[in-house]
Formats: sequence, C-alpha cells, structure tokens
Amino acid sequence: MQRFIVGTGRCGSTLLSKMLQEHPDTLSIIEFFSTLDRDGVFLQGEFDGPQVAAILARGNLLNDLVVTREPFFASDVGHSYRREFPEYGRKAVRFPGFQMVLSQLCENPEQAYEEAIAVVRAWPRRTLNAHWLALFEWMTQRFGKQLWLERSGVSIEYAGNLIRWFPKARYIHIHRDGPTTALACRAFRHFVLYCSFFTAPPSNEELQQMLKERFDPTDDPVLRRMTTGQPSLEEFGRYWSWQIARGYHDLIQLPPDQFMDVRYEDLVGDTRHTLERIAQFFELPARSGWIDRAAAMIDPEVTPDRAHALSNDEMERLVTACRPGQTLLGRDVYNGFEDTMQRLRRAVDAAS
Repeated sequence: MQRFIVGTGRCGSTLLSKMLQEHPDTLSIIEFFSTLDRDGVFLQGEFDGPQVAAILARGNLLNDLVVTREPFFASDVGHSYRREFPEYGRKAVRFPGFQMVLSQLCENPEQAYEEAIAVVRAWPRRTLNAHWLALFEWMTQRFGKQLWLERSGVSIEYAGNLIRWFPKARYIHIHRDGPTTALACRAFRHFVLYCSFFTAPPSNEELQQMLKERFDPTDDPVLRRMTTGQPSLEEFGRYWSWQIARGYHDLIQLPPDQFMDVRYEDLVGDTRHTLERIAQFFELPARSGWIDRAAAMIDPEVTPDRAHALSNDEMERLVTACRPGQTLLGRDVYNGFEDTMQRLRRAVDAAS
C-alpha cells in the first residue's frame, strides 16, 4: 500500500509523521517532495537512472533563498534586520535535496545518499512516479522497515499531482484551525516567503535580483518580503483558505476508503484514539508500545498563543479571510444571511 499525509504548513503534519515513525515497521519519509524542486519531481515522460540521480541532487529553490539570508536576521524567530550586517550576501552551501531527507533517517546521510545514487543510476528508463515508488521501496529495505509513508510540508497544494501519480494510494489530510495556522505560518520564515509570492508575485527583474550570489542586505527583495514588506495577517488567512480549497478540489474526488480527514486538535487532545484510527486506515500491523511512545511527544507548552496579541478588529479580519477554508473543513458554519433573518424576526416579534 502507498501512504501519504498531506496538509498546509504548520498544521501538525510533521508531528503526525514523527508519531507514526514510532511504529517499528514504518519508514516515515519526511519532506521528500518539498526538499526537491517541485517541478522536477513531477515531470512527465520517461527518465533513465542518471537523469533521476540529477533530480535527486537538486535543492528546493525557496529554501535556498531563505537560507542564504539567515545571517541577516535579528534573531532566530523574528522577522527584522540586524542593526549591523555581516559581509554582503554570499552563495549558500547547498546540500542535495534528497540528502536532507535521509538526514531524518540516519546518522550518516552522506553515506546513505551515495548508496542511493549508485542504485538509482543503474535503473532503467521509466516514468518518474515509477522511479519514486522504487526509491521508497529501496529506502524501506535499506532502513530495515516493512512499509513506508511520505509527508511533505505544503503538500496540500499539489495533492492533485500525488493523486494522479499514485491513484491507488491512501491519503490522510491533517488540518488545524485556520486563524491559528495562519498566525503560525507568519512566524515561520519559509512560509512568509511562500505567502509573499502568492499574494504579490515578483516581476522578472525582481527575480533576477533575488538570484544574485552577492547582494546588499539593505536592498534585497527577499529580505524585504520577509521583514518590512511581509504580507498582512489577513493575506496569510486568504493564502491558507486558498490552499485548503485547492487541495479539497482533488481530495474529495477520492473514494471514501482512500481518504481520511484528521484534525490536529483531535491528534493532541485524543491522541490514542486518533492514532488507532490512523493505524487502521493505513493498515499498520498491530505492534505494542508505539502509540505510548507517540503520545509522549505531545507537549501542550510547545504551542504558543499568538492570538492574544491581536486586536478585535485584526482577529475579525483574520477570521473572515479564513472563513472559506474553515467552511470547507466543517470548522465554520456561520451564515450571515440566516443570522440577519433571525435578528429580523426577533425585532418583528418585539415590535408586535
């Protein structure tokens, strides 16, 4: 069986994939499709082994843009410039995207990467989805597991590609309250740039300026988009709603036995029962102890309350921006028309 977890950023999919990694038979492949170039992993046509190895050596372009700017931020969590800059921008030290995936699975990802590339180079010409399935099976055997699942951040945006390539797979969509997710994304640099590109696509001239190996941090469009020019909170809400709508367009076409909807709040609030449901859906073999180990990962102190700092007006605009996505997920059943009509009836009754 082929198994995938999809979601937006900051929705709890990382936690879920790490929980499932506690199952002794399960290889949890984290960020395979997100650490590689998105266009590269979904190319049509047939490819031989050396061509596939070249794709595995690529990195994620957005990640490169963020990593090269790390020295110029004021702190690890903030989105402001330093007062004094280090030397002007320099070319980042980039690792192959697939090596980053392997770093989640072993202590020597460089060696595992070389092993994988040697195997892949010898493979025959075939479609990329056939190559990826073969690679996932190789990884499962390499790390002594019985089955695999894949989870990548922001995968809700390309759920349709996954479904077209793996039409018999089973898919779990994990989601979290929209305003909470939007606030969490605003605090994470990669998603600030994601949202910025969505809400205000850069011109060709700006793109060329972004790609300079050496840049002036006081006049760099990437840093500007992640600091003084970052999207508004309302725009983060609209971006989240679009992601949910985009993914549901494809996910709801799956047969019921191939799709499962999971709320993050259930995962952390009713962990054991939720993991049992997931294990049944993914047909994980019965094993003792792994759910206890997974449940121990829940730490209520880790999740900050970012909403308390918002004014009533900010919160109202954020809720409104998230409403389309919340409605699709069954999280918001507000009906402005019906609310108005009920108030109108009460006014009529009071006047009569």
